[in-house]
Amino acid sequence: MANEQTLTVDLANLWEAGALHLPAIAQQYAAARERLAVNEAQDGYFWRPADFMGGGYGPVREALVHVRDAMASVFLDSEANVEETGRALVRAAEVYGDIDVLNAELIRRGNKPDPATFRVNRA
Repeated sequence: MANEQTLTVDLANLWEAGALHLPAIAQQYAAARERLAVNEAQDGYFWRPADFMGGGYGPVREALVHVRDAMASVFLDSEANVEETGRALVRAAEVYGDIDVLNAELIRRGNKPDPATFRVNRA
């Protein structure tokens, strides 16, 4: 069974993960997506002269664009999901901490919380 000190540390770690670590991970997805955008400027290297295989970009560029766009979409979705998860962890730690403080005060005053009146977040 966790004591008050252990619970406080656990909540702090949960908050830290959501507020600091997950946003840093999300930033890595954003940076990877930005690198793909920089790579797009290099598409001109796929241009073929008209006298060499008919000109234009050829089939390789189309495949590269498809893969690049798919990767950019994955990075964007992952960034958003990790950011949202971080916000949820922060909120959970804060709400749980607030509720736990209220319930601890009831116990300290000698009021045994019963399930009907035990404070819970209904938001």
